[in-house]
Amino acid sequence: MHHIYKTKAFVLKSWPVKEANKNLVLLTEDLGVLHASVQGARKIESKMRQSIQDYSLIQVALISGRAGWKMINVSFISNFYTDIGSDLSSILIQIFSLIQRLVAGEMEDRNLFILIHEIVNFAVKNSNKLTSEDVKSFEAISISKILLILGYFEEEKAPHYLQNKISTGIIKDLNSSKNISRKKLIIEINKSISESAL
Repeated sequence: MHHIYKTKAFVLKSWPVKEANKNLVLLTEDLGVLHASVQGARKIESKMRQSIQDYSLIQVALISGRAGWKMINVSFISNFYTDIGSDLSSILIQIFSLIQRLVAGEMEDRNLFILIHEIVNFAVKNSNKLTSEDVKSFEAISISKILLILGYFEEEKAPHYLQNKISTGIIKDLNSSKNISRKKLIIEINKSISESAL
């Protein structure tokens, strides 16, 4: 008998398999990043079909077998794509794509899930309050914090604002000084991603 793992997860990506199945890349709260298959997920009568769209936050039940992870149950929580404006949506989509690039294979790190949850929640709550400059700083801070968790930034060299939760205050601070701080941060981001060779 297989053990059933229950956890929250973000759907980073999905694609069709065979006639009616679907494969997912999930960022889970308790098991890290993993690939899971969902049998019959694309059938019209499937109860899971609507819940496992890309960019959804879900509560999921998984089992691990010889062929890998299988999803056996799911309940929908939210989907940021329908909740926020296009600028922030495109940033979050890029962030989900970046995680897939930088996390090779299954990696358990609860802090990464917590951070992505924080980033998505901030974007949803503040989507109508951020200026275009705020959005640029939000993107730079979010990606930097991800790189810090994944070990692409040296923690002792990370700016102080990367150690704190994302807030409008931190974003406004990064906007100051004619964007000098943000430009430096973006240079470090590009350097770190380039050095990862991914």
